[in-house]
Amino acid sequence: MWPAYKVRKELSRIGIDVQRVELTSLELTRNCVYKVWIEGQPRILKIYRDDPFGHYSINHDQLIEMHRIIKFLSQHFDYVVAPLGDLFHTPLGWATIFPLIENWKPLGDIRSLNNEQLETFGKELGKLYTFTSTIDTPLQDSTELFFQPLPQFLRMVINHNGQNLNMSRTTLVSFKEAATELLEEMKEYKTSIIHGDLHPLHYTLDETGKIMAMIDWDSMRVDIPITDLLGIVRYLNKDQAVSFFQGIFTELEPLPPDDFETILKARNLRTVFYLTHSGIIEEETFQPMPHWGNTTIESYREHIQSTTESRNHQ
Repeated sequence: MWPAYKVRKELSRIGIDVQRVELTSLELTRNCVYKVWIEGQPRILKIYRDDPFGHYSINHDQLIEMHRIIKFLSQHFDYVVAPLGDLFHTPLGWATIFPLIENWKPLGDIRSLNNEQLETFGKELGKLYTFTSTIDTPLQDSTELFFQPLPQFLRMVINHNGQNLNMSRTTLVSFKEAATELLEEMKEYKTSIIHGDLHPLHYTLDETGKIMAMIDWDSMRVDIPITDLLGIVRYLNKDQAVSFFQGIFTELEPLPPDDFETILKARNLRTVFYLTHSGIIEEETFQPMPHWGNTTIESYREHIQSTTESRNHQ
């Protein structure tokens, strides 16, 4: 992060008078976050920059479109924290100013929620996905493979010529075969806007499980809603996961368990592709169709089965 004096100096060069700057404890991979005072009012200043490890890049047009959608969503969902003004360019990078969320207390550990809270949380997310599946979303696709929508990622793998990839031709062919199979199975899936990074530090809930605020939409994209949820349910035990699914599919049309497993496989394939390409895991350990997340699949199957049985009894 840049020191406070530099932030004040560079913002003053473009006509923004900041009386005070505090470095926050929140330093994200792709941007810098500060608490600033402008005209006596505390605000959050976010400065976007490239990941120093080169894992992510976002252009100006993408940022503008993301901000437009965040503002639109905030008119319908009061927990979506929208920027106060337009995106502006500073000598430090593109930046924006957000309202300060008083008494912000991120969830931290989703496993601390009881089943009723998890079901309510699921309903809230389901409403968001259902709403965004019906609006015009010309959100540009990211060029970075790890943040691409799953269908786009699979098509990229299938069409990749192998240049600039840190893997052998044999391994790439294996990825292509797996991606081709998965893309065929996923062609009918509905998409919506997803948050893209539902880490417990990025939202806070009230005592009933309703969302009070959701921040950090920088990984927003149009994708299959279930991909947003896998990062949540992997922390839950089977009983908790069933409650969460119960809430989600009060609003969303449930997927057959085989379809859910397909999405999980595609997400895992993207993770393994990224790790192999980055040299983080050895190429020899590659599994074309990894089966991580069996507990998630079991929980989901149990939810579908119990829901079906309850309907049959009615």
